[in-house]
Amino acid sequence: MNERYSMINEPVVSKNYYEILGVDRSATAEEIKAAYRKQALKVHPDVAHDNENAKAEFQSLLDAYETLKDDNKRRRYNSNMGVTGPRIVKTNAYAEEIDLKNLIEALMNPLIKGDSCYDVVLDLYSKINIPAVKQAFLDKLKRTHDHDIRSALIRGFKSRLDDDVKAVFLKELKFSNNNNGVRQDLIEALATRIDEDEVILALADQFRKSSDKDLHLFSINKLSVRLDYDLVRKIFINELLISKNKEVCAELIRTLKPYTTYPDVEKVLNKKRQQFDYGDIASNN
Repeated sequence: MNERYSMINEPVVSKNYYEILGVDRSATAEEIKAAYRKQALKVHPDVAHDNENAKAEFQSLLDAYETLKDDNKRRRYNSNMGVTGPRIVKTNAYAEEIDLKNLIEALMNPLIKGDSCYDVVLDLYSKINIPAVKQAFLDKLKRTHDHDIRSALIRGFKSRLDDDVKAVFLKELKFSNNNNGVRQDLIEALATRIDEDEVILALADQFRKSSDKDLHLFSINKLSVRLDYDLVRKIFINELLISKNKEVCAELIRTLKPYTTYPDVEKVLNKKRQQFDYGDIASNN
């Protein structure tokens, strides 16, 4: 592996890694890992396409995690906070020298689990357009039961949802025993093709069948961008008529209110206000 050295003269600790990860200095290893995973799925440059600073932010996040997850590195980091002076730093070309074949084999190796597998997924994000990587991601999604890894795999496809990936995601949403976090990631990804009836019906099926209020509201939010479409309005109106959850009904009323120019929408809102006294909700939102 190629390595190079350079002399710099700046604070030994120039960044507050605890602030970058959003944790206290007393955070446990598990809290640090959870914070890294949560933020990595938001700022990775192959996911956060609208953020021009994503590459730098992800590198800072990765540096923070690599330092604080290791007890010895964390101890040195803590002791050097606030210290300044010349120092030699060593870097390597690991990211540039990754062997694609080895990475794919690592991803598919059932013995590589947890953090190691998660890191492999992140390393492969930028190569997801390569057919072998795409297929490896889909195969891993079908095989792994690790919810964090499933979420990471799904998010990698968010802006690359071709017909093959869409078909797998629709099947995953309908049949797989995913937790709500993974289901929300599937819905988020599928919503990039919300103009298609198949996707609309799949998302509608989620909030009809789910007993979880948060998943219900999340599905409503993703579908609401297509309320100009008759199918979506009919789904919302039907759900409003049958739902017994006050918060869900309130969100449906708020979402439907701008569309009262449609007679069917105006009719159901009037009926719901009279039946359950939601008039204040509809008129104030």
